[in-house]
Amino acid sequence: LGKLMSRWCSTHRLHESEARFLHNSRELTPDDTPLALGWADVPQGEEVQLRAEPRMSTGSAGEESASAPCAKRRRNSNSGDGSAAPAAKRVATAYVRWTKQRRQGLLETRPELRGQLNEQQKALSEEWRALGKEEKKPFEDEVARDRARAKEEKKPF
Repeated sequence: LGKLMSRWCSTHRLHESEARFLHNSRELTPDDTPLALGWADVPQGEEVQLRAEPRMSTGSAGEESASAPCAKRRRNSNSGDGSAAPAAKRVATAYVRWTKQRRQGLLETRPELRGQLNEQQKALSEEWRALGKEEKKPFEDEVARDRARAKEEKKPF
């Protein structure tokens, strides 16, 4: 796992001591091996999920604490004091709704695409283009209803 950890850190421009890697709440070390962690029993084609996150320092003499998940930066966020409602999200397009529904089926029929998001997206976009108007209509109708609902919610009282 040392090579994976090292590459993740260099990609995210962190020193290896500034990051930690977790699997099922267990912190991993560069010396851990898939065999020692019991991953040899994972069926072929299944994925093992690791969580990588920056460590938070306590500020005292270089000690590092167990990291809480990093807060994500939000666009159009409020002041953070909880006084304002969160910014409204955009209504998802018919294509986005369709891909959310279709992606799992695509991976079942074409398991070689698992983990290859770029290729998945290409396949999904080709399928979407090949769909007829009648097949797209339920998704477009859902978007229209959602847009009308969002417009009603934005109206001042």
